[in-house]
This record gives sequence, structure tokens and C-alpha cells, in this order.
Amino acid sequence: MDFAAFLLFNIVLISIRRCQAKQRSDEELVKEITSGAYDKLERPNTGQLDAEVVVSLRIEIRALQEVDERNQEIALDVCFRSTWYDNRLRFPFDELKDEVSVQKENYSNIWYPGIFFPSATSVQNSHTKDTYLKINANGKVWLQERIQLTLRCNFNYTSFPFDKQECQIKAQPFLYTVNKVLLAPLADPEAFEVRRHSDDGHKKFNITELAVRPCSANFSSVDRHCLAFHMRFKRILSQCILYSFIPPGLLTVLGYMTFFLSHPVSNIRALLLTIIALLVCVHSAGVYLSLDIPDLPYLTAFDVWLAICIVLISLAFGTFFIVGRLCAKPHGLELPMDTKRVRCGLMLDFVLRIIYPFLTTAAFLGYFFMFIHMT
Repeated sequence: MDFAAFLLFNIVLISIRRCQAKQRSDEELVKEITSGAYDKLERPNTGQLDAEVVVSLRIEIRALQEVDERNQEIALDVCFRSTWYDNRLRFPFDELKDEVSVQKENYSNIWYPGIFFPSATSVQNSHTKDTYLKINANGKVWLQERIQLTLRCNFNYTSFPFDKQECQIKAQPFLYTVNKVLLAPLADPEAFEVRRHSDDGHKKFNITELAVRPCSANFSSVDRHCLAFHMRFKRILSQCILYSFIPPGLLTVLGYMTFFLSHPVSNIRALLLTIIALLVCVHSAGVYLSLDIPDLPYLTAFDVWLAICIVLISLAFGTFFIVGRLCAKPHGLELPMDTKRVRCGLMLDFVLRIIYPFLTTAAFLGYFFMFIHMT
């Protein structure tokens, strides 16, 4: 009974003291908790000897700004958030506030884990602009920055234009080794996501998959803990089909239409087939130039498509040549034409008129089924 009364008395006394406490401004409170023995160059005390400081990270992709396929680089507008506990920043007992926002001029007075991105070729941030820092009453620090990252990626064009490219953002502490600072994904909300209501699309690619994995890195001959934010982005097929696949396909169909010219050995047929073959070659070169992708030492899915179209056009051209040889008169001789040879030539031309569309349809459907299934 006496203990319960004593406890109740202390609760009432503490409540009265808190109600009578002086109301400080956010700036005054921050100066108070960072003054005295606080050292911004010293790691926070976790309560255990030589225990690492756990820094939780989160990256939100606001926009996929640019994809430079020739240099294999991507530019991202991201919102980077990090949080950790610093017991030295706990509020005084008589403080009523639950959290305070740190003014920009006081950012340099707080300890930072010093996160940097070794996989980035360029990092642009405004340091104070678009940066938000707050401290909770229990000493939890929240830092949010908006930065522009340029990343070097290894693109694989084997399945182009059905390709899905992968890239990763590596984050690691600059000054602290693996037993000093430990990086962990911020679980609530998701540690890695795309802001869906923003303009996160790109005219060529869309981000489709995100994942966070722990990793280790060696920097300046010292092991450091790191987090790898993996992302996969897929090429938008609607535009590729429009300007990459349809023109060669239509030219191949036009090659089939030459079978129906009035005379199977017409010179117009030869001219049309030659022009069609040249247009397919010119179109393929134009596609690669417009995409500005690097020179590749291997074949892509688009090369296979062009090869199919050229083979089908060559089949029509070969039919024209064989039929022409069978139906032509012997040069320099006054002999009558071999009607059997002529009938064979015309029969070959007629048979290929029937086979060619089925062969073309089977080749086109087999191609799309194979590569779409692979991707």
C-alpha cells in the first residue's frame, strides 16, 4: 500500500514538473542536446562495447530520367532515407515534444554514417535543399535527401528488343568498417520502391522489379558492409514493334506479292525484289542508329528477325532466278523452247505461291513465340 502511494505521488510530481517545464523552440532544443559532451565525429553509443550502429536505408525512385544505351548508363531521381539511433540525442526528461525538425544550419552538428554510392558515376544533391532531418524524443534520427544518381550498368542485348536490363544501387558507409556500422533495409514502408503516382516511366523503359540484398565491399583495402538495391527495367515493346518489326514484315509480304505479277520472269519482279532487300538492310541500319546502342559482338533477337525476313525474300528471289532459267530460250540458238522445262518452271512458281505464305506465317509466329517465351 505504501509503495503504491509512493509510486502515485511520483507520477503526479513528474506530471506537474512536465507541465511547468519551459517550452523550448526546436532550434533551442537541438542546440541543447548537441552541446556539451556531444561529439559529432564519434559514433553513437549503442550501450554495448564495440557494438555496430545499425543504419536502416530506404530508396524511393521518383523517376527514371534517362537511359544512355551507348554508354550503358541510367539516370535516376531518387528519394534516399536513412535512420539510426543516437542515445546522446535523447530529449531531456522534462521536454514535452515528441520530435523536432533540425534547421539546415545545424545539420553539420549531427553525427552522420556517411553513406556513399560506389556504383554511381555521378551523384548530385543540394545538401540542404530538398533535405529533411528530424530527431525523435528517444534519439532516433531521420534523414531524407533527394538526389540524382547516374549509374553504370552492364546491358545485355541478346534478347533485344525483348530485353530486360538490370542495374543496382550500392550503398555503403565511407569511413566505417563492417564491425562499426551495419546497414539494413528499412522494412516499414518498403525499403525499395517506385513512386507509382509520379512520372516513373521512360519513353523506352519501365521499371518492373525491385529487390534489396545485403553485400560486402572492399574499399581502400578495408571490408565494409553494404546494401545492393537491384532493379530490373523492361523495354516498352509497343514502340519497338511499330518501327522495328512491322516494316521488315511488310516488305517480306510485299516480296510474296511479286509472285502474282503477270509474267513469272518479268524484269519488274527482279527490280522489286532487289529494292525490297535493300530496304530491309537500310531499315535495320536505321533502327540501330536511332537506338544509339553500342557495337555488339553477338547477334540479337532483332538480328534473327531481319535474317528471317531476308531469307524469305531471298527465297522469292531464288524462285524468280530458277523459273527464269527454266523458261528462257537457249541463247544464240534457233531451237524451240522446251515446253517440259517451261511447265516445270511455272509449276514451281505456282507451288511456292501456296507454300510461301504458310512458311512466312510459321516463321513469324515461331519467332515471336520463342522470344516472348524466353523473356
